[in-house]
Amino acid sequence: MHTTDLGPRSNNLLASLPNEDFQLLIPHLSCVQLAQGTVLAEPGVEVDHAYFPLSGAISLLVVMRDGKSIETGTVGREGVVGAMSGIASCEWQVRAIAKLPTFAKKIASTEFRKAVSSSRAIADLCLCSNDGLLTQARIGAACNAVHQIEARFCRWLLQTRDRAESDTIMLTHEFLAQMLGVRRTTVAETSNKIEAAGAIICSRGFIKIIDLEAVKAMACQCYETFREQTPLVGAPAAQPRAGR
Repeated sequence: MHTTDLGPRSNNLLASLPNEDFQLLIPHLSCVQLAQGTVLAEPGVEVDHAYFPLSGAISLLVVMRDGKSIETGTVGREGVVGAMSGIASCEWQVRAIAKLPTFAKKIASTEFRKAVSSSRAIADLCLCSNDGLLTQARIGAACNAVHQIEARFCRWLLQTRDRAESDTIMLTHEFLAQMLGVRRTTVAETSNKIEAAGAIICSRGFIKIIDLEAVKAMACQCYETFREQTPLVGAPAAQPRAGR
């Protein structure tokens, strides 16, 4: 995890705002440091803050009545979590959890709504972010329904590698099982199979990709579909526009 505060323009959405709109948010943004596994929100609780990741990633999980969960979306420094609280008061429909060690800027939903009411650009930011999460959920639902666990496992590794910007991903089998919506034993069996193919090295608490092309070959097509239909992770932040 980064040990110093990152500037708000490390978030691509914030960086894309015209300066006068950006200034509406700046006084109300505060920095938070989230350890991996930190739960930001649970379903049914009012959204009281929106989070703009500057590094790392936040996962959104649907939680079933029996306690099982599965990831339906991920937000890195290309997006915002809790965007719709800028449009109107609302409740979380998912569990939000730090997928990786994460730095983020957060803003109280009440202040976010004031900024949205004064800025069409910030309102559009909220709507576009929500559309992106719906796209992720749509692709993910199809992937979970039709693709085998090995392919889904590799797709998840690649997406997480993009956001971590590292070939070494710190996570446990239990955490990965929660993300993929499978049993821990299934994750262990799958990781052993992929490791035996020479694509990854698994150790307690981390997975290291040692043959990127092999992992891509084993991943389902959804990895490329995600990259085509959602903002590219790790892309340079857009430069702020000079005016409206």
